Formats: sequence, structure tokens, C-alpha cells
Amino acid sequence: MDDERVEKMIAAGRAIVDAAIAEYKPVAIVAAYSSGDDSIVSTHFGMTTYGAHGCRVFNADTMVGLRPSREHLKAVCERYGWPLEIGQAIAEGPPSQMLIPRDDGSRKQMKVLFDPAKLPAGRWLDGETAYEEMVLNYGFPGPGMHPIAYRRLKERPIGRMLRQLGCGAGVGKPRVLIVSGIRHDESSRRAGYRCATAEGNFGDVWANPFYWQTAADFEAYRQEFGLPRNPVKRACGISGECCCGAFGDSIAERVAYRKVDPAFADYLDQLEQRVKANGFPWGWAERPPRWWMRLKQDQKTGQKSLFDDLEESTFQPMCVGCNNGRR
Repeated sequence: MDDERVEKMIAAGRAIVDAAIAEYKPVAIVAAYSSGDDSIVSTHFGMTTYGAHGCRVFNADTMVGLRPSREHLKAVCERYGWPLEIGQAIAEGPPSQMLIPRDDGSRKQMKVLFDPAKLPAGRWLDGETAYEEMVLNYGFPGPGMHPIAYRRLKERPIGRMLRQLGCGAGVGKPRVLIVSGIRHDESSRRAGYRCATAEGNFGDVWANPFYWQTAADFEAYRQEFGLPRNPVKRACGISGECCCGAFGDSIAERVAYRKVDPAFADYLDQLEQRVKANGFPWGWAERPPRWWMRLKQDQKTGQKSLFDDLEESTFQPMCVGCNNGRR
């Protein structure tokens, strides 16, 4: 019964991806693998079905994830002989522009030349990673900050990969097809998903071969091919590939982190102390206090006066689960 179920699943997946290839004629095919139990299904499908066409595996390393998850990712790729490219969320230094509230009191913001004095901390603080830069200069992100955290931690590494493959935005530009493991029952307007195939912001096209399948179908596929499960997910219920804290539980997740990766838990404790010492009175996975936000708004600064010279990312295909509370 499950054999037939998986065969139908694969046939449906091929129909979706083949249609995307026929429509967009991509110059490259990439399987997005986060180390999670769903993305290994779509990655296995992508590599076994399109590996002969040059499909390779890509992982966006936020550099704020758990070590066992990263080790699992690399071990799986080595086991199957999948070529793996990792794009890291590296520190980039101060931006050229920033966003600040308008003087008319509206919620809209305007772009101005970067001025460290207008930052919440009053100065630019270097970090060893993009995440450290973000939290040291703007505090830990909450749900409202997630679109910008996504841009810094995942979208920019993806963008570098796309440029290396010759991808470009606009009509007639080369496209890159990215195979991912999003399901319709976990898709989200906040993540920009409403269908099995979606266009990104930079000429990337995201095809979800098993978009119309269920969690039970994914489990049947894993069982059929004996795919290894993420050990972090088994141990504490989270995949651990990104621990930015925007949708985190400040108590339960910290306990889980210490269970599976004590060194990361220690790092997070130390980083939290540094962030608070720089004038941000809230911790990881906590929201800024209302009094602090009111004070900073009066001073024409605030947590969302972010240092991107582009707008917030509304298309977040690598964080659909986070947007829906499924991690």
C-alpha cells in the first residue's frame, strides 16, 4: 500500500517540477536542504530524479544553529554523495542606508544615509556573524522583526548562490529552480506561499514537488527509502538549524538547546549578556518592553530602524514552518 502511495507521490512531484522546468527553463536546479525531516524528502527526490541534470544541494547556514543539526546535514550529504554548497550569513559591517520613522508621526519609515548616532545603541558594533551584528545593534528579534532577520540570515546567502549560478531578476533573465519541501497545509501568506510553484525576488523559482501531500505521505516516503531523521528533532522537537529566536520559547527552547548542544547554550547566554549591556533590556526570544519602544520612538529610533538598504522580505520560503508555529 505504501509502495503505491509513494509511487503516486513521486509521479505527482515530477509533474510539478517538470512543469516548472518547461515554463521557466532554468539554468540550474538546486535542492534546498535545511537538515529537517521534511526537506530531506524533497532533497532526496530532487537528487535522485534530477541529479543527472546537475541538481545540487544548497543549505543557508544562519550561523546561529545547533552543531548536531549542521553535522547531520553534512553526514547525510556525504552518505548519499550529494554535492553540497553552504551559504553562510556572514558579517557585512555597517550599511550604507537605514530606515527611520517619518517626522509626521506615521508608521511609515524613510531611508536616510547611515548614521551610527541614530542607532538604538548610538554606535555601530561589529559582530562575527550577521546575527551578531543584528542583535548587538538592534536587540534580539521578535515576530515583528522576522522578515528582516530572514533577509539577513537566509535571503542574502541564497542571493549570493543565485548570482554565482548566473540567475537574474526580470523578464528574459536566467532562472534557477529551487526544489523545496513545503506542504500546502503548512504554507502561509506571511511566507509568500499560495501554490506549488512560486517566483522569488531574484529570478529564483521555488517548486514544491510534494505541496499537495500530507505529513503522513512524507513519513511514508522516509520509510520507503530509509531516510535518516534529524537527531535534534527527535531529541527535543525542533530541527535546530536556525535559532534566531524570533518565534522561540525563551524557557523551553533554552532547556532543549542545553540538552543537545551545551556549547551553543553557553554562547547564547554570553551573547544575551552582551546585548543587554548595550542597552537592550530584553533577552533572546523576548519582545522589547513597551516602555522601551515608546521611548525610542520618541527619540526617532527603534528596533525596526533596521540597517537594510532594501525593504523587508515578504517571501520567506525557508521559514514557512516558523511563520506557522511549526518548527
